Amino acid sequence: MIKKLKKFVPAFFILLLTACSQMPDELKLAQKSLDSSPDSALCILQHIPTGKKLSDSNRALYGLLFFQALGKIDKPLQPDSLIDFSISYYFSENNKFNLAKCYFLKAKMYKMRQQFENAVNLYLQSLSLIKSTNNYLLLDEIYSDLADICIMQKDDSESLKKF
Repeated sequence: MIKKLKKFVPAFFILLLTACSQMPDELKLAQKSLDSSPDSALCILQHIPTGKKLSDSNRALYGLLFFQALGKIDKPLQPDSLIDFSISYYFSENNKFNLAKCYFLKAKMYKMRQQFENAVNLYLQSLSLIKSTNNYLLLDEIYSDLADICIMQKDDSESLKKF
């Protein structure tokens, strides 16, 4: 009996560790619905209990998804701490694509607050991370926002280059 139990204990711990590291169902659902229904994705994210212990990777994804959902429905991008954690996490993991998205979202937050210097710096950091990729949607959004900033600062010739 003890020999049989010894065989199952390692398998049980592997299963337990795997289950703990998986993305919670709520995050999966929010991620899937983000493009087609960002308001539903935001609602799902808002209903994840704040006391629920998320792994660092899931917490970073939560912040990224939360900010993306807010941005898609034109709500204020806040709190900063959510996206700051995601930036720190994706930077430490060298996840350039998600880091670029985080920089873009934080830049958008600064743009909405009319803190253009901070916004431009973050847009350029995002751009440097994804410029060689084929993510034309994010590239388009970055250049479009940079052009908007140029227009707001009355630099029409530079805005035409960005557009």
